[in-house]
Amino acid sequence: MAVVALASAKGAPGVSTTALALARTWPRPVVLVEADTAGPSVLPGLLRGTVAQVGGLVPLAVAAAHNELPDRFWEQACWLPGGTGKSQGDEGAQQALLLPGLTSPDEAPALRNLWGPLASHLGSLEAAGCDALVDLGRLAPSDDRDSLVTMADVVVMVTRAWLPDVTAMLRLVTARVPAATRTSTAWRTLVVATGPYSAAEIAHTAGLAGAGTIAWDPDSAQVLSVGANEPARFATSALMRTARTVAHDLLGEARRRRGQLGLEEAR
Repeated sequence: MAVVALASAKGAPGVSTTALALARTWPRPVVLVEADTAGPSVLPGLLRGTVAQVGGLVPLAVAAAHNELPDRFWEQACWLPGGTGKSQGDEGAQQALLLPGLTSPDEAPALRNLWGPLASHLGSLEAAGCDALVDLGRLAPSDDRDSLVTMADVVVMVTRAWLPDVTAMLRLVTARVPAATRTSTAWRTLVVATGPYSAAEIAHTAGLAGAGTIAWDPDSAQVLSVGANEPARFATSALMRTARTVAHDLLGEARRRRGQLGLEEAR
């Protein structure tokens, strides 16, 4: 089982698109939790508003207030089209679920008491044979959703390789992760490969281990971000090939860390 949180320190580096690419290539059943308080991305983006939001975090917050979150969790989720951890045509493809987020940023204050119970529940999804990807969007130095960060097996800071993005990420890491613990922390850097700096340089400067690189592939990214028509070779595009590699490595890293903590046999 793995809980992987994805976040950024600056707006629009591609966190939601990366999270969707990972969900669609994840090697195991996975639920993508849209915990970005800036508002919705998947339903109006990838799904182009064709799916009405009838569940998600707001009804789940009501359930949590009545101590019913575990019983109501799955009914708030919907299937994520195209979720598969394998190439097209392979048997045993894994499907992905989406737990929709807010319909408006105005709803964020009503969720303050949800994040703790939700984090605890995500940590217990092993019994259902399911992993969790949590799209946090932009993360602040102090954030109401810190319980989701703390619960995650791996915290992935997504950044583009341009100086403003890297600088913002470094400031956030400095504020949140003591320098003495960075070599052993769960935090990782994941670079969207556009800009002059390499993933290795960025990880070294941050003092964190790197989680790899996601290809800069705007045409393929539009399939996930705004629901553009999916080309025939989308599954083998640069974006999806690199996402598949990162998904495999993140799952392995999560299992390794859980094994070190005695929570799961390291595999």
